[in-house]
Amino acid sequence: MNISFRIIGIIFFLFMAIFFDFRSGELRFEMITGVCENYDFSKEKCTSGEKLSTVSLLPLFFDPPSILLISIITFLGSAFRRLGVVGSLEKASHLAKDVGELGAAIGAIHTFMGVFNEAAISQAFGFVFSAYFTGLSISLICSALANYLRSEEVIYAES
Repeated sequence: MNISFRIIGIIFFLFMAIFFDFRSGELRFEMITGVCENYDFSKEKCTSGEKLSTVSLLPLFFDPPSILLISIITFLGSAFRRLGVVGSLEKASHLAKDVGELGAAIGAIHTFMGVFNEAAISQAFGFVFSAYFTGLSISLICSALANYLRSEEVIYAES
């Protein structure tokens, strides 16, 4: 199976996991957010609490600072000539997870050391899990590439 097909498959399933609403069977690019004490999920309505707002899912999952931070540190920490491409990709896979955790820790420290309120906590958890998501996504792609290239090396070695 071609590596392009595999990477496209991984990206497609990530896309579906993020944007597909299994309850309604449709793609959703927005979500309702806010603080609600009593929420009716069938009507998507808050019966008591604050007024809820609608936000786009795209910036919640694809945070440019997280993507940039994790990508650059992963590249700088895993690109070594002696390891070869497969070895570097395997190291990159593990490093991307670690850098995602580092990004999450940085976001948590900045937020929880500041003014403590519900809005700040909501943003902190958003950043923390966005950093985790980015690190794990980059790790999956690096892992898939490394596994593919390793299987190609075995095929060439056997012939």
